[in-house]
Amino acid sequence: MFAVYRLPLRNPAQPPSTVIGRLREELPGVEIGADGQSLVFMAEDPELGAKVRSAVERACGDAWHERFASLDNAPEADG
Repeated sequence: MFAVYRLPLRNPAQPPSTVIGRLREELPGVEIGADGQSLVFMAEDPELGAKVRSAVERACGDAWHERFASLDNAPEADG
């Protein structure tokens, strides 16, 4: 099952490159991109959301809220 998970960035103009690097290490096999407002994680994994949240907590600790507006999956943008 292909899954997409979005995390809204607190400052989309300056994505946290160090954190993104750590997330790439923590999430092998997961593609990480951006859509201008959020980091976008894509993988064939029904547990993608839980894995992303866990990886963010490991990479950022309690300071995750300094980089992300929420750890909840951002809603789909209206087209």
